[in-house]
Amino acid sequence: MTGLTILKVQNCIGWSKSINGHKNKKMQEEKISLLDKSSWDKSEILDRMTHDDFYYGYLGKNCLSSSSIKKILHSPLAYQQSFEPIDEKSRTNLDVGWLFHLAILEPELYANQIVVDVKSRDTVKFKNAYEKNMGKSTRVFTKSEVELVQGMGMSFHNNSKAKSLLKGTKKEVPGIDVLFGIPFRAKADALGPDYIVDLKTTSNIDRFYWEAKTWRYDIQCFIYCEIFGISKDNFTFIAIDKRDNRVGMYKVSDKSYENAKYDCKDAVKRFKKYFIEKEEEIYDFTLEGFI
Repeated sequence: MTGLTILKVQNCIGWSKSINGHKNKKMQEEKISLLDKSSWDKSEILDRMTHDDFYYGYLGKNCLSSSSIKKILHSPLAYQQSFEPIDEKSRTNLDVGWLFHLAILEPELYANQIVVDVKSRDTVKFKNAYEKNMGKSTRVFTKSEVELVQGMGMSFHNNSKAKSLLKGTKKEVPGIDVLFGIPFRAKADALGPDYIVDLKTTSNIDRFYWEAKTWRYDIQCFIYCEIFGISKDNFTFIAIDKRDNRVGMYKVSDKSYENAKYDCKDAVKRFKKYFIEKEEEIYDFTLEGFI
């Protein structure tokens, strides 16, 4: 690539190799119906869900997920707007989070990504590399972004508690099931015989409790536990601080889990009202209360 310094992302020694494929008893049902009324064999759709285009594209519109539930709880309009292109800042944060997941869970794919020797995505070098890479399965990152991920990755790798939880697990495992009469999709970062591990990055791990409340990680825990048939006591969030690479491990309390169940059920009712039965227009949605 003329005029560019292109490097290959390097693996950190000791990161485990990805293992694909998992089926539990809840996934043995023969058929599942999606929001577009199509009917699928579960075995077939689970195979298709390993492809990001299918998982985030087609299923993103024809299944609900923890992220869509959070949008619906905010407002029906927020859910509808979630299908619009995201802004550059959000895209950058999502890309870096995605790269970190690759570094820990799928190092063979992580090593294939492209890094441009610049600090900013606003540079001509980065933009040229980004344009030339469009349509490919790899993504383009700045050197500073990769260094950030490498620091977090080495911290994770050197933490025996975090590393031991991933030992023997299957990575990026898709799951699908019907909750409250609506199809839901999920993809477990790491799935063990009877437990799930989910990776998070944070800009301030000292405020992770409040961050988890804001982003409703309890809802993700509830949906994943239901889909994969896992006890919530066996669901662990591992968070890495992007500033200083500190590692934290967090469970979901009984109260938070029950709140998540209630709110998920309420969000499904709202989804049916505005998007299936269409009893009201989404712009008529109004918050009500006392002050």
